[in-house]
Amino acid sequence: MWHVAYELRADEDRVTQMRDLSRDDRRLEMGLAPKPYLVGSRRFWRAIASGRLPTVVVEGEITRVYWGSMGDWPEFEIAADEGQKSTWTREGDPARFVEGLKARVEYVEMPWKPRVPHRVDQLDKLVIRILVEESELRSNPTAPGPGGIGYQLEVCRRLNAEPMPVGLDAMVGVAENVRDDIEPLNGLRHPPDDDTSGWYLWRGETLSDEPDFFKPVHARHLSDWCPEAIPYLALPPGWRFLLADGHEDVWFDSEVLEE
Repeated sequence: MWHVAYELRADEDRVTQMRDLSRDDRRLEMGLAPKPYLVGSRRFWRAIASGRLPTVVVEGEITRVYWGSMGDWPEFEIAADEGQKSTWTREGDPARFVEGLKARVEYVEMPWKPRVPHRVDQLDKLVIRILVEESELRSNPTAPGPGGIGYQLEVCRRLNAEPMPVGLDAMVGVAENVRDDIEPLNGLRHPPDDDTSGWYLWRGETLSDEPDFFKPVHARHLSDWCPEAIPYLALPPGWRFLLADGHEDVWFDSEVLEE
């Protein structure tokens, strides 16, 4: 039996980000082309269902589970039944991917925008769904690198703070300006509530009181929005940080807990 590890259609935050980037004519060097099918649009899903946008399937055994990039990006290798090997991101719960289990990756090929470096003549393999063999086995979900929980725990140890890790699906309040070239980068954590992490991130000297200043972003997508904040995510409620021009200021603010 299969366990659905990931479905793009259910990943509304990612779909919205990809769609907005595709539509942004000011950023032709980033993202997928909006034609022939805009990611997440009705035409996009209808094209997949009808076969006009063919779904490619890779199915086989998981031969390797590891942390790529700087030891903080969850990846796995699959050996297809025909013998070819390919590498994919462990979407969803990274612990579900275990060496020896069967896996099935379903993707569609999408064109990049015309100015995306080195990718003009390539197609993106956009993963639509990943299935993993149902099992009680789990792999180690702790990443050793600077963006993973291992490094986050080291930050807590250095500051003598009791760790409170953030789940990948927990929500973080992120200001749109975190992608701008503005200093400092600010972060503070309120007590978590339901599916929120309690974290709020923004750039600049002042904090706006506009009701739509922060937008909810899944913690798993912070690598796209604000990777500099990831090492501090395990700090518990009441902690704050400020980063500017190579300077790091991290402190506990009891007033945050009283707000």
